[in-house]
Amino acid sequence: MNAAHIFMAAPLFSAGLTLSMLGAYRKVLTQPIHLYWAFFALGIFCFGLLQAQAAGLQLGMLGTVIAIIGLPSCGMSWLLSRALFRGPDAAMLWPIGVVAALYAAGAVLVGAGQIGLDDEGAILGMVGTIHSLTSSTVLLLALIEPIEGFRRGLPRAERIYRLAFIFGYAALVAVAVIWERQAVASSGDGSQALSIVKVACSIIALCMATLAVIYRSQHPLPAMTAGTKQARRIERQATDADRQIAQRLTDLMAGQDLHTDASLKVSDIAARLGEPEYRISRAITGATGFASFNRLVNSYRIDHAKRLLSDPACAEWSVLSIAMECGFGSIGPFNRAFKDAEGMTPGAWREDHFAGGISVARDASR
Repeated sequence: MNAAHIFMAAPLFSAGLTLSMLGAYRKVLTQPIHLYWAFFALGIFCFGLLQAQAAGLQLGMLGTVIAIIGLPSCGMSWLLSRALFRGPDAAMLWPIGVVAALYAAGAVLVGAGQIGLDDEGAILGMVGTIHSLTSSTVLLLALIEPIEGFRRGLPRAERIYRLAFIFGYAALVAVAVIWERQAVASSGDGSQALSIVKVACSIIALCMATLAVIYRSQHPLPAMTAGTKQARRIERQATDADRQIAQRLTDLMAGQDLHTDASLKVSDIAARLGEPEYRISRAITGATGFASFNRLVNSYRIDHAKRLLSDPACAEWSVLSIAMECGFGSIGPFNRAFKDAEGMTPGAWREDHFAGGISVARDASR
C-alpha cells in the first residue's frame, strides 16, 4: 500500500458519511445548516484527493478542477458555525459574500499556478496574502460564533453543546499545529508526514462537524431568553408601532387558533392585519421576544399540545395525532420543538403529568 492509498481515506470517508447523512436527512437537505455541511464535506473529499494526487495518484487536469471545487471548505466552516449558533434567521448575505470573495481569490491563485505564474507580480502576491489572511480569519470566526452567543440564560444542554464545540475546535487546531511541527521536525522536509497529519485532522474535523449538525437537527437553537443583553437591546429598538402590531398579532393568534394551520406563513398574518410582511417580522423580533415567526407560532402550538396531552379525554390520542392537530406537519419537528421548550419529549411529558395526577389523587384519598 503506497501513500496515495492512505490519502484516499479522506475522500472515501467523506463520501460515505455524506451518503449516510443524505439518507438520514433527505427531507431537510434544503435547510442551510445541511447545505453548509454538505459543501464542507465536499471540501474534505476534494482535499483528500489532492493529497493522494501529490502522493502519486494520477488525476491529470481533473486535479485542477478538484482543487477549485474544494476551495470553499475553509469558508464553509464559518458559515456552518453561524448556522449552528445563530440559527436560520441570522444575516447570512454578507458572510456568504466574504466566502465568495475568498473562493474567487483562491480560484485566481489556482489558475495562476496552472499557467506558471506562482508568486510572480505584485498583484498576484497581494491576492495570495489577502487570501491567506482571510482564510485564517474565517477559521477564527468559526470559533467565535459559539462564544459570542454564550450566556447564563441558555439551557444547560445548550451550554454544554457550545462548550464541547469550543474546546473540541480549539483542541483540534492546537493538535494540528503541534502535530504538524513534529511531523516536519522528525522527517526532513516532512511533506508526506505533514500530508498525513492534514488528512487525519480533516477527517476528525468532518466527524466533529457531523456530530454538531446531528445534535442541532435534533435540538433546535433555543429562543432568545427574556432579560438577556440581546433581548433588552432588541426591545429598546422596538418602536411604538412595532408594539402595537405585536399586540394585534397576539390577539389574532390567541383568538383564531391560526397556529393549527401547518402552512401558516408571515404573508398570511400580514394579509389579515393589513400590514406589510417586513413590519410583521420586525414587530415579532423587536416586540415579542421571539427570534422568528416560526418560534412565535411554535410557542402557541406547544401550549396547545400541552393542553391536549394533559386532557384525559385525549388520553388515547397518539403523539402524532396531537402534533397534527396543533399544526405540526410531522412528528420530528414536533418532538424537537417540544423538547426545546419543555426539556423532554411529548410522550415523557404526558407520562409525567398523569403520573403526578395519580399521585395527588392517591394522597387525597388517604
